[in-house]
Amino acid sequence: MADCFICNAQGESKDRPSEQDLRKFLRELDPADVEHGAVWVSDHDGNTLEFSIDGRLVFSRDGLETRHLVGTSFERVLELWQFLIDERFDDLESQPWIAGTRAPFTPEESARSEGESAEWLRHQDRKFYQLLGSESETELCRRDGCQRGRISHSALCRVHHFESIRERPCPFDD
Repeated sequence: MADCFICNAQGESKDRPSEQDLRKFLRELDPADVEHGAVWVSDHDGNTLEFSIDGRLVFSRDGLETRHLVGTSFERVLELWQFLIDERFDDLESQPWIAGTRAPFTPEESARSEGESAEWLRHQDRKFYQLLGSESETELCRRDGCQRGRISHSALCRVHHFESIRERPCPFDD
């Protein structure tokens, strides 16, 4: 029997969990908490079975590709966790694992994710741009041809300072 432990995304853990402990950790998963909706069993060799509240069970094993199952019931999770605890790796390996940690994104999911990422980046860029402060009315930006004023602690205007630090075009001109 492997020396295993169980953990959840809130940081709670238990060494050498009993079946009752395993069930308790599963019951405590909050379906509304997607960010913290996972619990996993690991051994000290790094073999891990992580269950997410969306029904995905991810199998990570040193030296092998990470794999997953979808639509996994609590009872099935308990059975597979017990395989890991009992070091029954042949039984674990014989499951119908799917490569990767999740199914590939659909085109709609990809578009939504890209949109959310772009929105988050624009928000972060705006916060940084505003932190640069106001531009001088008397001292010009040192970039050739720029008629904007430089910002405090820089020889550049907000736009050119942003571009210098972020190494990409500035999306703002106010």
